[in-house]
Amino acid sequence: MEAILEAFNESKLLSKCIICGSWSMYFYQYIFSGFIPPIATTDIDIFLPDIKHMPCSKLDFLFKKRNYYRNDDLLSGKTIFFSKNGFEIEFLTSSRRDYKDVIYIKELGVGVETLTKLDILKTNYISIKYKDMNINIPSPTTYCIQKILVIKSRTKDKILKDVWSIRYVLNFVNASHKYRHEFLIIFNALPKRWKKEIIDNANTYSIDIPND
Repeated sequence: MEAILEAFNESKLLSKCIICGSWSMYFYQYIFSGFIPPIATTDIDIFLPDIKHMPCSKLDFLFKKRNYYRNDDLLSGKTIFFSKNGFEIEFLTSSRRDYKDVIYIKELGVGVETLTKLDILKTNYISIKYKDMNINIPSPTTYCIQKILVIKSRTKDKILKDVWSIRYVLNFVNASHKYRHEFLIIFNALPKRWKKEIIDNANTYSIDIPND
């Protein structure tokens, strides 16, 4: 993980991206006392909230010198960097009006997958200091809200892992006045349809979310 962060930092992309998905939980140990990161995946998701303002970065070169290889899906154009020990780096951004599944970003030289319901991460993220680097990650509350919102779109095995991770992070959120209050603020600002989906999904999977 550290080599990946160094590559992004060297590329000037680190400040422009948000590490989302399960690997964002790694950094919650620096927020919550007693938090043990339950990392069980080698997939690292990199969210690019603003693809219009990307630095010109030689990602191919930076990852290659760290023994990562590149794969571009022939059908979709989606780019993945992977290592021999199983780590995979994928790039994500929010869906667009043109409904393209993958967008090619010339400055980075990569194909980025577009997904719905990622916009919540754009404004609800925090920066953690890690080995002289500032790492952007979803706040613990945003992590849980976004995971609950999209959970039914996941495969069965991933749903089981997501439910476990959501419950684990929510244990710390519910125990914190600051983050419990933040959860309610973010939740109440969401569209009615999203709020209903979150409540329904939380009930379906027995997830105890903060309430008034």
